[in-house]
Amino acid sequence: MRPEVLKQLLSSGEIAAASQVLEVGCGTGNYIIAIEQATGCQGWGIDPSAEMLARARARSCAVSFRPGRGEKLALPGRHFDLVFSVDVIHHNVQFQLPHVFNSTRTELFRSRVNAR
Repeated sequence: MRPEVLKQLLSSGEIAAASQVLEVGCGTGNYIIAIEQATGCQGWGIDPSAEMLARARARSCAVSFRPGRGEKLALPGRHFDLVFSVDVIHHNVQFQLPHVFNSTRTELFRSRVNAR
């Protein structure tokens, strides 16, 4: 984990205990776990890898980790104050990127939250 990235994420908005934060492509959960610990927010992480999710779950019971992909977010009934990804874009082939961005934007608009 890069401390400067975590600092930027924490300062990107007013994340508090009541905030809902989603990391797309969370891997082992480094960033979302650190954000949850620093703020007390409700943290969510999605990743397509069952192995990465198992490692993330072993590290934190406070964050909800679920299988999923950025191009098709499926968290009905949820809203998020911040949706972010770190070091994930290069895993998406070029034709999938518009789907990832549209899916994230849809989740944010559904939440009536502006993309940050």
